[in-house]
Amino acid sequence: MHYCLPRMSIFKGLILLCLVSCISACAFPSIPLAPTATATALPPTPTPNPTATPTITPTPAPLAMEIPDLLAQCESLSASNSEVIVSGKLYLPEFRIYGYSGWKGMDLKKYLPSDDTGITALIPIGEGPNTMDELPAYFTPRDLRARAENGQLILHGHEVTIEGRVEYKLSDGIPRCQVWVETVQSQMPEEILIPKAVTIADLLKTQNIGNFYYPEIVSTCELLGREQQMVAIQGSIIAEGGPEICKNAICRFKLTDKTGKITSVLLLANESNSIYFDSSLGWRLLDQAGTAGNLLNLVFIGTLFVDTTDGCSLLVYQIQEP
Repeated sequence: MHYCLPRMSIFKGLILLCLVSCISACAFPSIPLAPTATATALPPTPTPNPTATPTITPTPAPLAMEIPDLLAQCESLSASNSEVIVSGKLYLPEFRIYGYSGWKGMDLKKYLPSDDTGITALIPIGEGPNTMDELPAYFTPRDLRARAENGQLILHGHEVTIEGRVEYKLSDGIPRCQVWVETVQSQMPEEILIPKAVTIADLLKTQNIGNFYYPEIVSTCELLGREQQMVAIQGSIIAEGGPEICKNAICRFKLTDKTGKITSVLLLANESNSIYFDSSLGWRLLDQAGTAGNLLNLVFIGTLFVDTTDGCSLLVYQIQEP
């Protein structure tokens, strides 16, 4: 059996289909596809710029020099504020001492205090290493008492090595080369500071330290003096006249023991290790404890030297009871 739909039914069906399609399109709009991810280049890693390190200019090492070379270059070394290392023998100046507040100028010479060439070593006054004692108003070479960096005692005539800043100076139109001492080293063996007991007869003995063709006759006194060896002599002082015979508070009297005589050099002062004149008692000696006594039978400790006028002489540092 065949059924035929009427035209009106077919038309309504088409309309209904169109309505359903329209509703579907309006209710469910199309969803766009997600965009494809694109690789993005990372920003370049910043390269740090190196920080410039300041260049430290090394301090020039002190120049090791001989005294004549230092004298020849003193002005230029002073202008460049240079530091030097120089060796020589340290002496208390005989007539005039240059110095500044807290500093005293000692002579540094190659061989003898009478050498024409030398420099001034300015040493600070103090009590510790690399300093020296203050000088009294009247002084003898025994008053040069300095201390090395290791504390060793340095006396008049000792060989030392100093390090310090160079300064060229004009004093009354006379050029002078001086070194402001920072450190000082003793070049002397410590044994020389231990007094060696001797007799005057032993000191006056001579010997040839040269050879048959070139003899050099010297006394034991001179040899021990060159070594700066401390000696101890038990004896008595022969003092004649009054204090007027002492020059610049330095007295030269004969020192005698049972074997002979030499010259003693004593400080004229009313203090320990000195000699003074009492108007009632005459000449008196003050020992290292400051006790006054007569001139007989004492122990005199000091260093030796040969004087062109007085011969073998003892620079007295200490006076002790036997």
